[in-house]
Amino acid sequence: MKKDNQTGGLFSQRIKRRFRFGTNMIAFAALAIVLFVVVNMVLERFSTKLTADLTSEKLFTIGDVTREHMNALEKDVEIIALYDRVKGEANTDRVAVIKVLDLYDAFSRIDVSYVDPDANPNFILDTVGRANAGSYQAGDYIVKCGDKTRRIAASEMYVTTNQAYGFLSVPVRTGMQAERKLTTAVMYVTADVSPIVYFASGHGEEDIDGFSEVVTYIEGLGCDVLELDTTIIGSMPEDAAVIVYMGPKYDITSNEKTMIQQWLEQKGGQIAVCVDPLQTGNEFPNLNKLLGDMFALSLNNDRLSDDDSSNLIASVGSNDYFLGVSVSNGPIEKSAVYRVPVFSSRSVNVLNVDETASGINHYPIIQTMGTAYSTGIVGGAKSSPGVFTAAAAAKNLNFSEVVRAVVFGSTKTLSDDYYNSFGNYTRYTMSIFAMSIDWMIGSYGDNPGLEVATKNYGSTQLITTQSQTTALAVIAIIVIPLIIIAIGVIVWIRRRHL
Repeated sequence: MKKDNQTGGLFSQRIKRRFRFGTNMIAFAALAIVLFVVVNMVLERFSTKLTADLTSEKLFTIGDVTREHMNALEKDVEIIALYDRVKGEANTDRVAVIKVLDLYDAFSRIDVSYVDPDANPNFILDTVGRANAGSYQAGDYIVKCGDKTRRIAASEMYVTTNQAYGFLSVPVRTGMQAERKLTTAVMYVTADVSPIVYFASGHGEEDIDGFSEVVTYIEGLGCDVLELDTTIIGSMPEDAAVIVYMGPKYDITSNEKTMIQQWLEQKGGQIAVCVDPLQTGNEFPNLNKLLGDMFALSLNNDRLSDDDSSNLIASVGSNDYFLGVSVSNGPIEKSAVYRVPVFSSRSVNVLNVDETASGINHYPIIQTMGTAYSTGIVGGAKSSPGVFTAAAAAKNLNFSEVVRAVVFGSTKTLSDDYYNSFGNYTRYTMSIFAMSIDWMIGSYGDNPGLEVATKNYGSTQLITTQSQTTALAVIAIIVIPLIIIAIGVIVWIRRRHL
């Protein structure tokens, strides 16, 4: 009987211990669930502050330029993603942009929202108006301040370059530019005054659609970019700040020359000219007369080349495609010196004038190395090697307003096609051109938004000079195999004596 009591007591104690253990486990599980919910709520509330960007390219980190400008905003800005956020987080193309948008949403003057246009079919029309609604589609972004809006296409958030695989050229995503696009759009919609930069037409100019990267840079300065056929007007528009001749094939007329010169002298207009060397040998006497009279500059009818392998771009295989150097001067005096591409360019003639007496100041901004030479388009006369100017700026101080010009001997390094092929190399040249426009409209130093750079992925296309390619080939074909053979011989000798 006593034994039965003892057995019952032990059983009861075991039950109690199990009950206490089970109760404790339930309490710990409930506490863990509560902590899990609380931690997630905290992370959700302070996600932008507690998230660590572990990407080597800092894809999800806001740069100093953006932070400075977003903190200084005096107007409220809306950024609207035209898709549902929850669905977007499950989309590989959108989830990275959402992380960047979260960073912008943390600024007091910026509100980020997500609207599915399929669920709200009238939203785009009501937000941007009938004139602009047709250009938007699901996945795009609206940046809005008051009545002023800017569209960012979904594809513009990333950089895609064409990379060669055998005989095929395949588009490959090589970088992210969400910060650059968003910051420049915010700067545009919040600008009090939007200077208008006109791209001239009527002389066989290149299509402006082929220079969308340059246009983005210019819009980031708070400018509007429009086209203007200068052959059919009698005077420049009152709202014109800058006229750009991007790759004309034919000269301007004498009437245009007179019209543009009067606008420069009387209205303080500014002019940018980019002219490729033409196999037809077409010359530009009226345009050169305008540039010469106003700025003591002219375009030479030649083509620049460089035979030095240390300057050549190996992937092109042409001595017309080589590296020169930027000159910290005039419009880019605050910029660092870079090796920049000189692709199929004519030279710019900087006339020798007394700057004090003439009131004209010159600023070479892109020059070749001393191994370059020029070849005449007509006749083929070849010069001696030397330093040539591929781009120059000038300002004329003889009028009530300072008049400025920038002249490039090529459009190639400003075009989207070459940007897609050469990436950062041509980005430097685009930046130089945009800084020149900024210098002309008088905001350089106050608005460095154009310096918001594209963030390239770690694995991207490698562009090398001819000498670098030769060195890499020697290492890959000779040095590395010899090292492997040597290691194999050493291992074999050591094993032989074991």
